[in-house]
Parts: sequence; C-alpha cells; structure tokens
Amino acid sequence: MGYFDWKDSLSIGVQAMDSQHQELIGLMNRLYKQSEERESKEHLIATLGALDRFTRKHFAEEEVFMASIGYTQLATHKIIHTQLLQTLGEHMALFIKSTSKQIPSGLFTFLKLWLTSHILGIDMRYAEFVNKGAA
Repeated sequence: MGYFDWKDSLSIGVQAMDSQHQELIGLMNRLYKQSEERESKEHLIATLGALDRFTRKHFAEEEVFMASIGYTQLATHKIIHTQLLQTLGEHMALFIKSTSKQIPSGLFTFLKLWLTSHILGIDMRYAEFVNKGAA
C-alpha cells in the first residue's frame, strides 16, 4: 500500500482519464516514499517537477476531451484547473526555497484532498455528461 491507493470508487468510467489519474497517484506515492526515505532534495524537486508536468499534461488532455464531447461546464473546469496548478506551484516554490530536505505534510494533504475531491466532484460531472449522451 502506498500513501494514496487507487480505488474503483475513483473510476470515472473514461479509461484514458482513469489511467492518468492512476499515474498521478503513482507520482504522489513516489514523492511520498522519497520524502519518507529522506532522499536528496534534488530527487524530491525532480519528482515534484514530474508531478507538475504530468498534472499540466493531464489537465490539457482532459480539457481537450471535455471540448470533444461538448461539455457545457468546460470553462468552469478550466478555472479550477488553473487554481489547482497555482496552488501546486506555490507549494513547490515554498519547498524549493526552504532549507528543509523533507516535503511538508501540508503538500501531501493538499495533493490527496485535491485529487480525491477533484475526481469525485467535478470529474464525475463530465463522466455523467458522457454517460447521459451515450444513453
């Protein structure tokens, strides 16, 4: 078990997005393990960077998908993505500037809460939109 485990209840029923959500969880778990094992700050920063890049890629692909299905709440979803990326960037900047060699627990709390609430809240809405269109 990792810091954050994938559960079937997190599946939105869109395979590409579910796979990317699982990859995000994998990156979060890698970061958590590296922090717990007191790996070098350089390794932690590299993994944070990978998490940031993959999150941006995921959000971009998710937005393209939502546009392709004519999702009516895309503009709102984009705003939420922008806010999440800003908060992630703030956490990253604080860690990079700090003298700490361990990721603050607040970052992990944010990541877990963000992904869980984002998937179960707003991502489920576009999944429902897809399913209504398929019915």
